[in-house]
Amino acid sequence: MQSKHREFWDRLNKVPTGLLGIKGRHFPMTHYPYEDENAVYFLTAQGTHAHNSALKNEDVHYLVSSDQQGLYADVNGKLSIEADQNKIDEIWNAVAASWFEDGRTDNSLRLLKLTPEAAEMWLATDSKASFLIEIVKSNLAGTPPDIGSHNVLSF
Repeated sequence: MQSKHREFWDRLNKVPTGLLGIKGRHFPMTHYPYEDENAVYFLTAQGTHAHNSALKNEDVHYLVSSDQQGLYADVNGKLSIEADQNKIDEIWNAVAASWFEDGRTDNSLRLLKLTPEAAEMWLATDSKASFLIEIVKSNLAGTPPDIGSHNVLSF
């Protein structure tokens, strides 16, 4: 199962955004995954739904869907606030800068950390050609296509 964990983190690193689910509502967020820390970081502003949820260390879901990377996942875990200026400096980029008028020193800037506890994921075949071949084989043989895998991961 370790290889599925590795594949999850590798593909997640190639997908820039997902939807952070908080009490039935979903918010688009740019994520910064760190496999070695078992963490997915986000930058947000004070007072947002994400920030308020992190204040309460609530359970959240993070949905990722990428045809290009063949990753479809529902990650659940706890959301918390981190006071780590070094991590902010490490993940800071032009996307983050566009949201905060005063940059990394913006008083409203908050670093959030999702600690995954479990994930349900579907990994699609590695290419469109493989997908098409499987569809053709399925239609010829009258069997379901092998277009990927479904896994439940614990962290």
